[in-house]
Amino acid sequence: MSIEADFIETDIIEAQNKINKKFDIVFSSTGVLCWLPDIKVYAQTARKLLNDNGFLYLYDGHPFRNVMIDDAGEYSDNIHGNYFRKEAWQFDNMGDYTDPDLKIPGNSYEWNWTMGEIITAFCEADMRIEFLHEFPNYSYSGYTPYDVENDKIKLFPCTFSLKASVR
Repeated sequence: MSIEADFIETDIIEAQNKINKKFDIVFSSTGVLCWLPDIKVYAQTARKLLNDNGFLYLYDGHPFRNVMIDDAGEYSDNIHGNYFRKEAWQFDNMGDYTDPDLKIPGNSYEWNWTMGEIITAFCEADMRIEFLHEFPNYSYSGYTPYDVENDKIKLFPCTFSLKASVR
């Protein structure tokens, strides 16, 4: 199978100012949403990068996981947090998911978005939600201590996928 593809690595918020062409697919995966301070700009940027028949495919951690974080930023299977939290999380000297012992100096910030905010952002960017799938397991450990090797199933949504097409 021969498919022509362009892979572009860039800050999604700056992409609309740096890229002057349209694409069939915009793909974002695991761990993208928490780094975005403005979900609406992300959705608008994705829309501007798509051609008239294009779509965005997003796979990420489910926003419900944010209630599993306690005030110290630690994860568990117990509900601690506020699903509707608006303050960014600040982490000092955060580790890297590829090497838990590596500590990156400085502050790191993460934002919470509810599923309603995510879907609404794409709808307001003049996109149509084709599907939303929720999954009871994680496909990566990332910064969280989840058991992905044994494909452990949880009783709550852990990840989701969404397809949004140009209207």
